[in-house]
Amino acid sequence: MIDGVRPRKRWIEVSSFTNRKVLVTGASRGLGRTIAKRLAAAGADVAINFRESEGLVQQVADDIRALGRTAEVIRADLSADEQVDGLVEEATRRLGRIDILIHNAGPGAYLPFLKLPPDRWHYVMNANCTALYLLAKAVAPQMRDRGWGRIVAIGAASAGIRSDSVYGLAKATMVHLVEALAVELAPQVTVNVISPGLMADNEDMSAEYAEATASETPMGRLVSRAEVAAAVVTLCGDEMGYVTGQNLVMDGGRTIPRFSPKT
Repeated sequence: MIDGVRPRKRWIEVSSFTNRKVLVTGASRGLGRTIAKRLAAAGADVAINFRESEGLVQQVADDIRALGRTAEVIRADLSADEQVDGLVEEATRRLGRIDILIHNAGPGAYLPFLKLPPDRWHYVMNANCTALYLLAKAVAPQMRDRGWGRIVAIGAASAGIRSDSVYGLAKATMVHLVEALAVELAPQVTVNVISPGLMADNEDMSAEYAEATASETPMGRLVSRAEVAAAVVTLCGDEMGYVTGQNLVMDGGRTIPRFSPKT
């Protein structure tokens, strides 16, 4: 009791991720790296998928192990169907099970459709959408058998605008797939997508472009990887078990349709 006032009991108890087993795709760098480390800091053991950059992914694993958690490094190209199945099989063998799937890997291509090579179309669509379908198909049975599971896909706010070429198309398709999976896998497994806008800590983006984008954003800045990772952890918690089939757009309001009256 403080100053004669009895504090209210919190209506939400924060979930513990201790001993949760997580697979994060595309986790050697960028957002995937941040998500993997954030889940490990919350108590999870993590299988870290990568396609290349083995030196970088080993550093992520070292950082997770320094937190006292298990980190397993598994190479797989998610644009190849057979490697997706192999990734889930290997992650399950090493961790014992998969409670949470985070599909972060999502390469892009930004050429106009009429100039886009077919092989690039297939690579982007496969690694983003086909991989999510195959990953969910592989992990869902074990999640449903245990009566609990979380699947979170990382989309993009550009799914709602035209035209971000095949990348925007892939992320828009991902939203549809997430909604369908949410219906099929309920009530044991929740399936959601988080769609960030441009990220402030994207090393490949010029300062000029970042400033111009922020100026078009109602919040006046860009989202950070840490904010997106925090949203992932929140969606994976027990207290969010009633939220499924949703697309959480984290773009500071940039894609909200707006009317600018003439003055």
